[in-house]
Amino acid sequence: MRHSVSPMTTPSSSEGHWVGGIGRVGDADTAYPVAHELIRRFNDGMNDRLACPHLQTNPDQPQFWVEAVPELIACLNCTATLAETEQQRANSCCVMCGRHDALRGVTVTAGGVVMRGGVCADCEASAGIAL
Repeated sequence: MRHSVSPMTTPSSSEGHWVGGIGRVGDADTAYPVAHELIRRFNDGMNDRLACPHLQTNPDQPQFWVEAVPELIACLNCTATLAETEQQRANSCCVMCGRHDALRGVTVTAGGVVMRGGVCADCEASAGIAL
């Protein structure tokens, strides 16, 4: 039996939406500039990052990274530490233009890492991901 996979959408625009197709490989530089920028920022800090102890004992589990706390990476159980640190710093800014503004969260997954950042309304529209 053959199965096909279609792009997914969420039932409510307030919940966001999926971009791209599941399993689709495309040109991230031009098709998804916000994803490209988040991945670039993640890669830039690879050598200066602290991992939670659970990732050291089980490195094959999903890893979570938040752009506002770039020096930390955590397992699912330790994501509360990331969220708490992000709230304490209150330094979230748009990954595209750097403005401290009202942001919509953006999540990108690649290679077992869940990367999270934010994008302002202006950049969201220009990047083609506005709801």
